[in-house]
Amino acid sequence: MKNEKVIFVDPTIDNRWNTFVEMHPLASIYHHSCWMELLRQTYDYKPYYLACTDEQDHFQAILPLFLVKSWLTGKRLISVPFSPYSGPLFNDEENLNPILRVLENRARCLEVDYVQLRCATNDFHFKRANYYKNEYYRIHKLDLRPNTDILIASFHKSCIQRPILRSLKNGLVMKIAESEEDVKSFYHLQSQTRKKHGVPPQPYAYFLNMWKILYPLGYVQLLLAVYENRTVAAVLLLKFKETVIYQNGASDEQFLSLKPNHFLLWKAIEMAKAEGYHHFDFGTSSPQDKGLIQFKQRWGTKEYYLPYYCYPKGSVKTTNIESRLPFRVATAVFHYLPISVLRRIGEISYRHVA
Repeated sequence: MKNEKVIFVDPTIDNRWNTFVEMHPLASIYHHSCWMELLRQTYDYKPYYLACTDEQDHFQAILPLFLVKSWLTGKRLISVPFSPYSGPLFNDEENLNPILRVLENRARCLEVDYVQLRCATNDFHFKRANYYKNEYYRIHKLDLRPNTDILIASFHKSCIQRPILRSLKNGLVMKIAESEEDVKSFYHLQSQTRKKHGVPPQPYAYFLNMWKILYPLGYVQLLLAVYENRTVAAVLLLKFKETVIYQNGASDEQFLSLKPNHFLLWKAIEMAKAEGYHHFDFGTSSPQDKGLIQFKQRWGTKEYYLPYYCYPKGSVKTTNIESRLPFRVATAVFHYLPISVLRRIGEISYRHVA
């Protein structure tokens, strides 16, 4: 590309960024400026958003990055923290090379341990020898375009279809959240669910900021399952362009026999289809969590691997933290800690994890 120029951008004041994101077929909510603002307000990460412009100053490629500095996990540039996929977007692969050159130079200047680009499936494949490719995580997507009968027929009969039918007869009522009180109800359940899995919940500020920043834009929706005036399950969804993403879910273990998770997932899928969305993304999975992967597969989903690229090659061998001994020990201990303690641990630890 002739006369290309790479610039640092503040997407909250430069409308060209969101315009490019909204037009690009591979863009996600995690590329949008609202996600940048969420992470900046919650974790105080420093953003480095790069754009390659042509002679008319039109964007031809972008790359969102955050600098994460941690005494615990190191210093690195990530595209983008707390997102499954948010790698570079470009109109032509040659537009990407100038951005990568600036990225590599900035990485050296900042003396980071490594750079991690979290790319979506069906993205490009790096041809640069100094990048290491890791395909550890995966996502599962449901195609919403077939008619409802075909969609339901793709669900596992005994594990998905029957629990959905049972849940619809159990007196559960779906509520669409409209206030911060509903966010608090969700967070109460989220804390319980994370404790059950031996993991601290993310800070309440993360969800509150998500609500304050994304909800006015129509990019987040919180669904609650209510039983006899009690919230027993919740699903937090991100909605952008043609895709609805299952971002977080939680439930009260005392009411699992009512199948509130099946109830809310089906309601979310039904609504997404009615609203014209093309895909329902069940979120990221680790291959360590075979039960969760099987559950997602039984909804008729298609599995995709997520290619993550690290620079320089050899800086990071794997993104797999679940199999490491410290993680396994911490998980065993967290099962027995009070929720108040787990919340405090979450407030301290998540900014290091990114």
